[in-house]
Amino acid sequence: FYGGDSLDAMRRLKLSHHGYLVASGYSRSLNFPMVNPVDATNNGSADAIVMKLDMATGYLLKSTYLGGSAYDEPVGISLDQNGNIFVVGTTESNNFPLANPYQNILKGTSDIFLTKLKPDFTLDWSTYFGCTKSDDGNAIAVDSFGNCVITGTTSKNNYPTLNAWQPVFKFPSDAVISKFNSTGGLMWSTYAGGSGSEEGVAVAFDKYGNVLATGYTMSSTFPVLNPLQQNLSGTKDAFVIRLNKYGAGLISTYYGGSGSESARAIAVDKVGSVYVIGSTSSYDLYLKNPIQSANGTLADNGSDAFILKMNYAMVSKPIITVTGGNPKCYLTDSVKLTSNIPYGNLWSTGSLDSSINTNLTGTFYVTQTDSTGLGISSDNISITNNPVAYFSFDSTSKVICYGNADTLTAPFMAGVNYQWTGPVGFTSNIQNPILSDLNEVNMGVYQCVALNGNCSRVIKKINLLALANIQEPTNTTYSGEVCTGNSFTLLTDFKPGMQYNWSGPNGWTSNLQNPTITNAQSNSAGVYSLFLSSMNCQSNSQSVQVIVDTPPVSDAGQDLYVCNGTNAVTMDATNPAAGLGSWTYSGTTQLHIVSPNDPNSQITNISSATNQLKWTVSNGTCTPAQDIAIIKYTSSPNFGCIKPVNLYSVVNGNSVTLTWSNCTIADQYYVRYILGSVSKKKYTTAHGTIINNLAPGTYYWNVKPKCSGVWTSQWSVTKSFTILPPRDEDETESSSENLGSQLSIFPNPANDLISISFDVQHESNYQFKVFDLSGKEIISMNKHFEEGEWIEPLYISQLSSGMYIFCLKSEDGTFITRKFIKL
Repeated sequence: FYGGDSLDAMRRLKLSHHGYLVASGYSRSLNFPMVNPVDATNNGSADAIVMKLDMATGYLLKSTYLGGSAYDEPVGISLDQNGNIFVVGTTESNNFPLANPYQNILKGTSDIFLTKLKPDFTLDWSTYFGCTKSDDGNAIAVDSFGNCVITGTTSKNNYPTLNAWQPVFKFPSDAVISKFNSTGGLMWSTYAGGSGSEEGVAVAFDKYGNVLATGYTMSSTFPVLNPLQQNLSGTKDAFVIRLNKYGAGLISTYYGGSGSESARAIAVDKVGSVYVIGSTSSYDLYLKNPIQSANGTLADNGSDAFILKMNYAMVSKPIITVTGGNPKCYLTDSVKLTSNIPYGNLWSTGSLDSSINTNLTGTFYVTQTDSTGLGISSDNISITNNPVAYFSFDSTSKVICYGNADTLTAPFMAGVNYQWTGPVGFTSNIQNPILSDLNEVNMGVYQCVALNGNCSRVIKKINLLALANIQEPTNTTYSGEVCTGNSFTLLTDFKPGMQYNWSGPNGWTSNLQNPTITNAQSNSAGVYSLFLSSMNCQSNSQSVQVIVDTPPVSDAGQDLYVCNGTNAVTMDATNPAAGLGSWTYSGTTQLHIVSPNDPNSQITNISSATNQLKWTVSNGTCTPAQDIAIIKYTSSPNFGCIKPVNLYSVVNGNSVTLTWSNCTIADQYYVRYILGSVSKKKYTTAHGTIINNLAPGTYYWNVKPKCSGVWTSQWSVTKSFTILPPRDEDETESSSENLGSQLSIFPNPANDLISISFDVQHESNYQFKVFDLSGKEIISMNKHFEEGEWIEPLYISQLSSGMYIFCLKSEDGTFITRKFIKL
C-alpha cells in the first residue's frame, strides 16, 4: 500500500529503461509517505503526488507533493530520455508552484497545469495553461527531443492558441492539443471540436514527430480530414486526429456506431500504425478481421471494449507477388518479390527497387512512405524451404553377398514421400526398402526421389556393383592335444580367394589359413572359431575345442615297512591333480598290486627285504612323471629302534587319528603337530594317538621314538592333515538358467594346482575368482563354457599357505562359492 489517513489515488505511470518507474496521482492525506520530497506538505484540499519506485522491488525511491491551496489533480505523466518528468493535470489553486511559466496566473475556475521536474524532483519549469472559464489536462507525451504535447478540454474561446489547425472555439466545449518545447515555450496550440462537446483523452508521438490524439466528440460538425469515417454515427463517437510536427492537419476521423463510443488510450508502433482502445455500446461498429464480431453486452444495455489498429499513411498499401517456387525446392533456389507500386518502395532488406531477388528464407515486406514520413507496409511474405530442400544428394556403391538381403537407406525428413526405382522394374514407396535373395539380375543403380508438394528431387543413388560368392570352411580341426609349453596348429581346407578369420581365447586372432600357437598355456585352451570372408561378405562360423594338457606331477609317498611276517601294506602316493597314475613293480618276486591306478592301492604277497615300486603319472601328450617308493620287509617282529614309518592320518570333524607302523620298537613316542607357527606335542606308548578339538587349518606332524630311556633324533617323515571349517554362510549354492548347483574342488588341501568340477546348463561366459578370508580378490579370470559337465584346472602356486574362497559366477549374476586350503 501507498497512502496516508485520507483519500489517495494514483492515475498514471511511466516506465524508465533505467529500472524505475514514475507515477502520478492525488492525495487528500496530510501524511502521504514522503521520501526526499521537494514539498513535504499537502497545501490544499488535494495535492498532486509524484512518486519514483524501483521496478524490481516496488521500493519507494522518492516522492513529493505538488500543488497549491485548493484542489490539484494530475492525470498524465511521462519521461524524456534524460529522466526529466512531465506531469499534466487540472488545478483550482491560484498559488500552484510555478517556474519559468508560459502563463503565470490562474485565469478561470480551473486551468491545466503543466510541470517539468528534473530527476531530483526540483522544478525545471511549471505553468498554468487555460482560458477564463474551466480547462482540464488529460494526457501528455514527450518526443526524443524533449518536446511535449498535451491534450484535454476547454470551455471558453480564449484558450491559448498558436499556429492552430482549428483556431476557432465551438461551444459548449472543445478538445485541445498543445505542443511545448523542452524549455516550456509554446510551439503550437489548437482547438479540435464541433458544435457539441468534445474531450481530448490521450495523445502520442510517432517516430517522425507527428502527433496522434484521440478522445470523444458529440458533434456532427467535428472537423474531418481524409477520414476513415465521414460522419457522426451515434450520440457520441471516438475521434482520431493526426497532426504533423508543426501542428498542420493530416488526418481527422470519426470512429463509432449507432450507440456511444469513447476512446481511452492511443499508441503508435515503429511503422506508424495507430492503436486505439476504448468502449462502445454500438452493435454496428465498423469491424475488420475481428476476434469478437458482436457486442456481447447489448442485452443488458452495457458496453464492450474495442481495440482499433489504423494506418494513416497517405499512400496505398503495397501488394507483393512472388515469382518462383515457394516453398523452395532447393536451398539455393532464388525467388523474385515484386511490389505492385513501381516507385517509393522500401523493402525489409533495405532495397529501394520495385522488386528483389533472394535465395534466403524468412519474412519479407515492402513499405510505401508518405511525405510526412509515415509508412504503410504490405502484408508479410514468408519465404520457406520445402522439406526436400534440406536433403543433400548422396551416391554410394556396394558389393553384395550372393543370396543375401540388403537395405536401401534414405535420410528421414518429416512430411516427405519416397519413391525408389531400380533394376528389373523394382519400385517402392517406403523410406528404407529391403532387397531379398540378391543375385545377378538385381545388380545396378537404385534411385530414390523425395517428393513434397510441387517439389521432387533425387536424394540417393545406390549402385550394387557385384556379387561375392562366399565359400564355407571345411575340415576345421587342430593338430591334436598339446602339453603346456608346446605348440599346436589350427587346420582348415584351402579356399581360393577367401580371407581366413580366426579368433580364440583371450582376444587371439589370425588371418592365416593354418596358424600355429606356440608356448601354449592353460589359458590357450578353449574354443577357436573360423569364418571366411571376401568383399565384406562372410561365411558361417566353424569352431574347434582345443585342449591344453597340464604337465603331470608324481609323488609316490613315504617309504613303507612291513614286519612280523605281515606281507601287505597300503601305498601312500598323492592323487594326481592332472592325468592318471599307475603303480608298477620290476622285482623278481610275486608281489601283487591290488589296484594299479589307485594311489592308495594295497600291496600284497610281499616277501623280499627291499621292494621298489614306481608311481607313474601320465596326462595327454605331456611327458609322464615318475616317483619311487620303497617297501622294506622283515619276518622279525620289528626293525628295532628305527624312526617311525608308515604314517597315516584320519580326520573326523575337528579330531584326527594319527597312526604309524609297529615295526618300530620303542619305550614311548613323541608326537609333534604344528599349525602355522604354533607347535604342540603329545606323548604315547602306542603306535598311534587321537587329538581332539583342533582348530581348522593344515597341520604338519611327525614322530620320534624313545628307546632305552633316551629320546633318539630319528624323526619320521613329516606328513600333514587338514581340519576343515564347518560349512557356513561363506559357502553358497545357487542355481540359475545358466549355472547348476554342483561345484567341488579337489584335491583339497592342495599344493600348486586344484581342479574345479561344475556343471553348465547353458553356454555362457563365466568368472573364476579367488578371495582370501578378508574378502580381497586374489585371482580373477573369464572363461567361456558350453553346456555340460566341466573339470577345469586352476593354478594356485602364487598363493601363500592358508584358507581361501573360490567363487564361480555366471553372466546372470548368480554364483557358487567353496572353501579350499593351500598347503
